[in-house]
Amino acid sequence: MFLDFELGGLRIYMTHKKKDLPRDLMSYDLVIYGHSHQYASTWQDDVGKHRTLLLNPGSCGPRRFIQPITMAILRIDPDGWVIKQITIPHAAKEKAPKIDSSDIHRQIEVVVKDIEKGLSIQNIAEKRGLDPVLVEQIVRLYVTHPGVTTDGIMTKMGLLGKL
Repeated sequence: MFLDFELGGLRIYMTHKKKDLPRDLMSYDLVIYGHSHQYASTWQDDVGKHRTLLLNPGSCGPRRFIQPITMAILRIDPDGWVIKQITIPHAAKEKAPKIDSSDIHRQIEVVVKDIEKGLSIQNIAEKRGLDPVLVEQIVRLYVTHPGVTTDGIMTKMGLLGKL
């Protein structure tokens, strides 16, 4: 799965895994990929004709292994565009949210529907009586993995097959 679009005059290609990128990227200004959860930013040159930035913004979800929590912000203005790496501080040890294992599938479905309605994390947590940390994890996974299913969110949270 990939996206190929134009935004603010930039030609952008986006996919989840770097291995799924097409061979020729020179028709794009910015190529965004992920999967490894590690921030990376490299330029590819077509002998002075065109430059393409390959970007992995990292992961702003729960910290994995020893990797920093990162994301990127793209700013487009009349003078050009720039990518800014953001590193998000994290606690030395993150608390695991309390999860009602008997109904987690339904809870995720409800949170996703509330996200699509434009509700904030805090509003969803209060409305549904859920732990805000759990809601935030679901929201991050849903927003950063376009097309992810409820089972996919459960897998990424390490819940599928354990309940």
